[in-house]
Amino acid sequence: AIVGAGSPIAVGAALAASMTGDGAVALALFGDGATNSGAFHEGLNLAAIWRLPVVFVCENNVYGEYSRFDRTTPIEDLAEGSARREPDSLAPVSIVDPPAELMPVIHDLNGLLTRVQSAFAREKRFIDSAAHELRTPMAAIQLHVQNALGAETTADRDASLEDALSASRRASRLAEQLLVYSRVSASAGMEPRKPLMMHDVMADVGRLMQPILAQRGQTLEISGTAHRPLVADADKMGRLLRNLVDNASQHGQAQGLVRLHLRDDEQAIWVDVENEGPCIPDAEKSRIFIPYYRLPGSVSFGSGLGLAIAQEIVSQHGGSIWIEDLHQGSG
Repeated sequence: AIVGAGSPIAVGAALAASMTGDGAVALALFGDGATNSGAFHEGLNLAAIWRLPVVFVCENNVYGEYSRFDRTTPIEDLAEGSARREPDSLAPVSIVDPPAELMPVIHDLNGLLTRVQSAFAREKRFIDSAAHELRTPMAAIQLHVQNALGAETTADRDASLEDALSASRRASRLAEQLLVYSRVSASAGMEPRKPLMMHDVMADVGRLMQPILAQRGQTLEISGTAHRPLVADADKMGRLLRNLVDNASQHGQAQGLVRLHLRDDEQAIWVDVENEGPCIPDAEKSRIFIPYYRLPGSVSFGSGLGLAIAQEIVSQHGGSIWIEDLHQGSG
């Protein structure tokens, strides 16, 4: 029974009505002028939503006539509309004049549909990009293998197989970066975050990247510190620094130095990544963060996703990333 307080007559009538054999619930509305009150109309709306039998009770009159609502209720409208939807429809849910009690449900349902729509669009972009980007290295692998099969000398065959191996490594790296970019983009705001000391993250990245840079004849130098923690996802911070160091190495001098420097001030924590390679033209500095973009004439075998992943991670953590010339003409 849903009972209005203040009238013993109303209480008794509502309780009596609730004891019907079919388990019906009565809504008691009472008081002089009740039919003109906001409570009266709110009660009718509630009864309409749940299809409740209604007992009308006033101070001077009690009558036990039950009224059932024959019209379609908002919940039934919502259910029927959902049943009629196409399986691939992600359009927002809408019903005419929804009562206040249903608004949170409709709001959350539409929020879910929006997130699902974004996920589908993201997956479609991923599939399209993967098919486009993998086409070139896969074609290169096929060409080099065909050349190896048709080689007339051992030296030519070995050279073609070496080229095929190089193309295979590039395809493997590209596939890995495609998956990383998709996962990083999909997990925005969902990852667990905790206070991190960035010099610890930098030390871990240094231990991982030092041997890789050493194979290229380069040296990784780590310096600086930050005196306060950064609330962030540890895995993404590690990925961010690895991508930046790897990019600096790929585009740096063969026997050069890559520097990773940490500092902070009252407003922010700063990470500087420097190399000794040629400067990036000013017109290209904003474009290098675009997914799959590569500098014209670049000899790097990168995927064009390393800096896009870095920018996505920085953006998710409320930061900024940009390129500056270290010295005139280099770095």
